[in-house]
Amino acid sequence: MRISVRFRLVLIFTIVIIVPLAIITSVNLWFTLNRLEKDFEAESIKALDRARSIIVEYTQNAENTALLLAETGEIKEGIKTKDIQDYLDARHDSLFTAIIEIFDRDKNLLARTHASEPGIDIFFTRTDDSIISDTLNLEEHTKYKIYEKGTALKAPAPVVNFETLETTGAVIVTYPFNVRMLQKIKDRIKAEVSFQWSTKGDIVTTFQDQNGNTLTQAWQGSISDYRLVEDKTICKKERIESVRYAVSYTCLKNFDSQIIGIISTAVNSSAIDHNKQMTLKIILISSIVVFILAVITGFLTARSFTLPIYQLLNAIRSITRGNLEERVNILKNDEIGDLARAFNEMTSELQEKQESLQKANEKYRVIFENAVEGIFQSTPNGQFINVNPALVKMLKYESQNEMINSIQNFPKQIIINPDEFDAVLQQLKKKEQVIGAEMLLRCKDKTQIWGAVSVRTIRDDYGNLMFYEGSFVDITEHKKIEKAERERKAAEAANQAKSIFLANMSHEIRTPMNAILGFSEILLNSSRNSEEKRLLKTIYSSGQSLLTLINDILDLSKIESGKFELYWEPVSIERLFNEIYQIFSYKALEKGLEIQINIENNIPGIISDETRLRQILINLTGNAVKFTDKGYIQIRAQGKQAGVDMIDLILEIKDTGTGIPEDQQERIFESFQQLTGQKAVQYGGTGLGLSISKRLTEMMGGKISVVSKVGKGSIFRLEFPGLKISDLKDQKNHSISDKEENKDSEIIFEPAVILVADDIGYNRELIKAYLVKTELKIIESENGRQSWDLIQDHHIDFILTDIRMPEMDGYETAYLIKKSEKFKHIPIVAMTASAMKEDAFKIESIFDGYLAKPLKKNQLVTELKKHLAWKSVLEPKAEKDYGEKDRIEDKENISQEIKARLPELIKILEDEFIARWHEIKDVFFLDDIAEFANSLKLLGEQYCLNFLKEYGENMYLRTESIEIDVIEKLMNEFPRLIAKIKNI
Repeated sequence: MRISVRFRLVLIFTIVIIVPLAIITSVNLWFTLNRLEKDFEAESIKALDRARSIIVEYTQNAENTALLLAETGEIKEGIKTKDIQDYLDARHDSLFTAIIEIFDRDKNLLARTHASEPGIDIFFTRTDDSIISDTLNLEEHTKYKIYEKGTALKAPAPVVNFETLETTGAVIVTYPFNVRMLQKIKDRIKAEVSFQWSTKGDIVTTFQDQNGNTLTQAWQGSISDYRLVEDKTICKKERIESVRYAVSYTCLKNFDSQIIGIISTAVNSSAIDHNKQMTLKIILISSIVVFILAVITGFLTARSFTLPIYQLLNAIRSITRGNLEERVNILKNDEIGDLARAFNEMTSELQEKQESLQKANEKYRVIFENAVEGIFQSTPNGQFINVNPALVKMLKYESQNEMINSIQNFPKQIIINPDEFDAVLQQLKKKEQVIGAEMLLRCKDKTQIWGAVSVRTIRDDYGNLMFYEGSFVDITEHKKIEKAERERKAAEAANQAKSIFLANMSHEIRTPMNAILGFSEILLNSSRNSEEKRLLKTIYSSGQSLLTLINDILDLSKIESGKFELYWEPVSIERLFNEIYQIFSYKALEKGLEIQINIENNIPGIISDETRLRQILINLTGNAVKFTDKGYIQIRAQGKQAGVDMIDLILEIKDTGTGIPEDQQERIFESFQQLTGQKAVQYGGTGLGLSISKRLTEMMGGKISVVSKVGKGSIFRLEFPGLKISDLKDQKNHSISDKEENKDSEIIFEPAVILVADDIGYNRELIKAYLVKTELKIIESENGRQSWDLIQDHHIDFILTDIRMPEMDGYETAYLIKKSEKFKHIPIVAMTASAMKEDAFKIESIFDGYLAKPLKKNQLVTELKKHLAWKSVLEPKAEKDYGEKDRIEDKENISQEIKARLPELIKILEDEFIARWHEIKDVFFLDDIAEFANSLKLLGEQYCLNFLKEYGENMYLRTESIEIDVIEKLMNEFPRLIAKIKNI
C-alpha cells in the first residue's frame, strides 16, 4: 500500500509533539498535586501560628486592661469605699473582657463583672487563690489557670497607693478558654480551633455537627504525651466526620515554661480537593486541545512541504512541452524557496538572454560613468581608449576627450616611474590580473598623487590580447597616514633606544663612580694631610657634579619620552619660598646680594607637585644668583581667585644681573643651550636647567616666559592657571623627633656573615673597606652562580648583590633563593646603578631592599641595621673624636627677651630647615652641607643664640677640612638641637 509523504509527515509531527507533551504533562501533574498537598499542610501550620499570635494579643489585652483598671482613680477610690460594682458594670462592655474581679487588701471580693455565658462561674477567682496573694505582694504574673472543666488566662495587676506605696487591692482579668473564645479565633484565622488541657483528653473545640452542636469528641485520638509537642509543631492529616483535615498541634506554656495544654488548628481539605479537580480538568482539556492543534499543525506543515513540490513538478512538465514563460510562484526563504528561485532564474535566462546582455551593457555604462574609482581602457601600447569622469577629475583634466587625446602612452606620461608599470605588465603575462599595485602618479598640473592600480587583460575568443582594462584609486591620504605611523613608530623606537642608552650610560658611569666616591669618602676620613684632603675634596665634588648632570639628562629624557610622572599634593608657597631663601642665602651673602621674598597675603595653599615646583624655583633662583654680581634677587608670588576653590598663581624671579639679549631669549630654553659668549669657566652649567624647568612647567599646566634687558637684569615669570586650593593641614609634616633614628657611628653589629656579589672587584673592595672595623665577615662572589654555590657551603646571614652580573644576574639569583624553602629566610638587598623608575619597581617586588650606586657608607649601614642584629653604644672615644666644640652645650644663659623670640625661631627651623636637612643628609653633598651650616650660623646671630651660631660655624669648618665622620655626627645632632631650643 502506498503511503503519501503528506500523511507520513503528519504522523511524525504528531508523535514528536504528543509523546514529549504526555511525559511533561504527567510530571507536571505529579509536581502540582504534590505542591498542593504541601500547601495544604503549610496552610494548617500558618493558621496555628496566627492562632498563637491572637492568644498573645488576648494576653496583652488582658494585661493592659488589668493595668488600666489598677491605675484608674475610681477603682482606687472604690476600694476604699467598698462601692465599685456599679462602676465596673458600666465599663464592662467597653473593656471587651470575659471576667473582671476586684479584691481589697484582705482578699475580699469587692466587685465582679463577666459575660453572660453558661458555666462561666467555674473560672471565678477564689479568695484563697494564690494569685491574689502574689498580686498583693507585687509578685504577679500573667498565667494560665487549669480548672477541672476548663482553662483560663488570668492577668493580675496590683492597685497601689503611690502616696504611701502600699498595695490596697488587686485587679484580676480572666479570659476563659471556652468555645466562645475559640470561635473568635476561628473567625479570624478561618480554621477550626481546639484546645486540650489535660492528658485525659479534655478538649474544647469549634467543630460542630450538621445540627450546629459542638463536637468535643471529633478527634480520632488526642495527644496524651505533651512532650511530643514541647519544642516543635506537629502537622498530620486526619479525618473528622468524613472530612479530611490538615491538623497542626503545638503546646501552650505558662510563664514558668510549664505546659498547660495543646492548641491545635484544622484546615478543611475541600479547597485543596477542589483545586486538584480543577487542575486535572485544565490539564486534560489542555492535552486534548494540544493534540488537536498538533494534528492540524502537522497537516498544515506537511501541506506546506508537499504543495511546492507538486507546483515544481507541474512547472517542469510544462517547460518540457516548450512553455518557457512558465514560472513557479513560491515565496519562501528555505531550501524549497531556493529551488523555486533557481528554477525561475533558469527559465528567465533561457527566455531573456539577449535582453540581459543589453541590460548588462547599459548597467556597465552607468557604473563606468558614476564610479568613484578612476576606470580606464587602453591599448596594449598605452593609449587610452576610454576613461571615466572619476579618473579625469583625479588627474585634474578638463574632460574625457581632452585626456584621451592628450595622452598617447599613459605609463610614460602619468606614472612617475614607468618601470613600475613594466613590472605590472610582466605579472599580467603570468596571471592575467594585477590588483592594488601602488604607484606615484603625475597630474596635469604637475602635482603628484599616490594611486593603487588594478589592471586585467581582455582577450578575444581566440585568446588574442584586445586591450587592458583597469582602475586607479587615490590613496594619497592613506599614504600620509602610513608615513605618519612609520614616523611615530620610528620616534617611539628612537625614544626607547635613547632611554635604553641613557639607562646603560647611567649604569656604566655610576658603576665606576661608586668606587671613586666611595674610596674618596674613606680616604677623606682617614687622611690627615690637608693637601691630600683638598685634592680628595675636588675628586668628591667633581663626582657629585657628574651625578647631578646624569640626573638632569635622565629627567630630560623621561620628559621627552612621556614617562615623567607628577605627584600632586598640598603645597605652601610661603614655606617653599623660605626653603629657597635658605638654600641661596649663603651664596647671595658671599656675593653681597640681597634676596627679597614678596608673597601676597591672600595666597592660600595649593595642590601641585612640590618637588618639581621646588626644582623649577631652584633652577631659576640659582641662575639669578649665578649671573648677578650686585643688586638683589626678588622672588615674588601673587594669586588671583579663579573660582570657588581655584586660583591663578604667578611666580616671578627678578634679578639685577647681566641680562639676556632679545634674540637669545627663546634659545636659552632649548636643551644644552647657553648664552652666546657665556664663559663656561666662570659660570659653568650644562644648559639643561632652563630646558627642564620649561618642560616641567608645561607638564604642570603652566607656562614660563622671560623679560630681560642686557645690563639691567631679567624677570622669569611662571604662570599656573586654575590651581586647586588646598587646606594646608593636609600638607606633609617634615619635622622629626630627635630620637627618630640611632646614630650609625654609635652602633656595633653583632657577628654575622655577609655574601657580597658583584662582578666588579673594586665594588666588592669598597664594601669591605666600609665594614672593615665591624664584626661582619665578608664572603665574595663574582656572579649569581657562585653565590648559589657559596650559600650551600656557608651559613649566610645577609646577601648584598649587584643586579647586572654574568652567567646569572641578581634577579635570577634572588628568585632562586626565595623559591628555596631552606634559604628563603635570608634577606637579599640589591645594589643597582640604574636610575630608571621601572627598574626600582621591579627590584622592590623581588628583593628585601636596594641601594643605589654610588653607594655611601651611611646608606649601607642604615640598610644593614634593618636586617642584622646590632646594639647602640656611646663610645668613650666619641667625645675625643667629636671635640669640645662639636657638642651642643647647655651652659648658656638665655635672656627673657631672647626666649620671647624662640617660638618664631622654632617655627623657622621646623618649617624650613627640617626638609632641607632630610635632603642634605640623604645626598651628603659637602657644598650643600656648607650652605646649610652657614645658614644656621646666620640664624644663630640673628636670634642671639651662641650655641646655634657655634654649631653652624663648627659644621662649616668640618666641611672645609672634609671630616666626614664628624660631619655625620653633627648632622645627626640637628634634631636634638631643635629639641634643646624647645626646652629652653
